[in-house]
Amino acid sequence: MNYPNMVVALTGGGVPPPSDASLRPPAPPPVTFMEAFSLRAWLRNFSLAFSSVTPVISNDSFKFPPSDIGAASTWIRVPQWSWRNQYGLHDKFYKDHSGSVCPGRYTVYTNTATDRAFTLAGAFDRQDGSDDNEWLTKGVVKHSGLSGSADANVELVLEIPYRIAVSAYSMQSRTGCCEGRSVSKATVWGSNTFGLGPAAWGNSVWTLLGSHENVTNWSQGETKTFSADPSKGFFFQFKFVLKKNSQSDDDFFNMADFDITSAHGDPSLAGTHVEANGKMVSNTCATCVPGTTNVAEGSDEKEEAAFSQELGQEGKERQLLVRKHTYIVQPGPPPISKLIA
Repeated sequence: MNYPNMVVALTGGGVPPPSDASLRPPAPPPVTFMEAFSLRAWLRNFSLAFSSVTPVISNDSFKFPPSDIGAASTWIRVPQWSWRNQYGLHDKFYKDHSGSVCPGRYTVYTNTATDRAFTLAGAFDRQDGSDDNEWLTKGVVKHSGLSGSADANVELVLEIPYRIAVSAYSMQSRTGCCEGRSVSKATVWGSNTFGLGPAAWGNSVWTLLGSHENVTNWSQGETKTFSADPSKGFFFQFKFVLKKNSQSDDDFFNMADFDITSAHGDPSLAGTHVEANGKMVSNTCATCVPGTTNVAEGSDEKEEAAFSQELGQEGKERQLLVRKHTYIVQPGPPPISKLIA
């Protein structure tokens, strides 16, 4: 007998459902095999559960990305044909940060075409808004002007290698030009499900963390900071939704930088504790750092091969999309290391 809507759990015994439909529990939403067993999501969840990387302590004023993340020119642009999510073929950049503070991979995405000279990486490189480090949309953004009743919807997503609660976010206007293209209205959101597989591409869960509007008094090179609500939870993916510029007419969006301020690390993660000084220690990050204690280098290749064989051709394609610096880690007591002052 066939049960087309049946979902078999990994730990289940494959027992068929009762023949009487009235005895069956409510059917869950249909889930495809690829959605249930997304390789990238599996690897990420595994590393979250068993990571033993260098810990991070975030105080109430630490900003992400770190200030030494590197200029836009040092970020790597991912070829459009090599990845896909709900944003289709729009820009994606990443930077493998090896600094002493909060190392790991930082990734940025957008749903809007970006000028090739003033790239998306320039929006998150923690540099001033000079020509080499600013961010600019490729063209005029519909509904961005203050005179229109509808809002624009330019989305910039920042993915960091740690889960944090956010107490504030900041934006910096570019230097030397164009205050009217600065953001006067925006919302900021947090998620842990963006782009983790086919199911998440269209069904990411986002939680509103903060917003502002009617902020039109920008000066060149000015940084404005807005409050966010850290009680909303702990996230490692953050979305800036830009709705209005600071002038009447539709125009480009043109900014120097965006960042978020952490309230503290995620206390639900393994090995996390609070020091006497109130700083929170989190020794788990969303992406493992190669070369740290208990990292089984090479074991990820074996697991990827097994998943590839099980998932067929699509699995093989997705194997190519797995982050090269993501490793399967062996369970073990996590080390405790340095503080962030």
